[in-house]
Amino acid sequence: MEKLNTIHLGGRKELPPEQIVMLKADSNYTNVYLQNGTSFIVATNLGELARRVKHLAFFRPNRSIVINLEHLKLFNTEDLQIEMQNEEVVSLSRRRTKKFKRYYRVFSQENPR
Repeated sequence: MEKLNTIHLGGRKELPPEQIVMLKADSNYTNVYLQNGTSFIVATNLGELARRVKHLAFFRPNRSIVINLEHLKLFNTEDLQIEMQNEEVVSLSRRRTKKFKRYYRVFSQENPR
């Protein structure tokens, strides 16, 4: 059962979405990268976690990563690279570029920095 303002990651792990920078696939597991620079692995696949966060400010730029737009630092439109606040660089799939630009534009208007 999902509590208000938390995301169930697997097992007994639940976190507020604003603490999560990105989720990265690792076979049937997922690496969870946090705002404080730490990371851990959960026994839940990326597809399931992507479904759990789809109503929030998360986007899946390619098959193996889900990012939290609140932690996006820079988007390079020329080479389709997304730099996160934790200095991770994520490649944006060509097929998802149009959707990402629309999604990010709406997110930026709703959440000015």
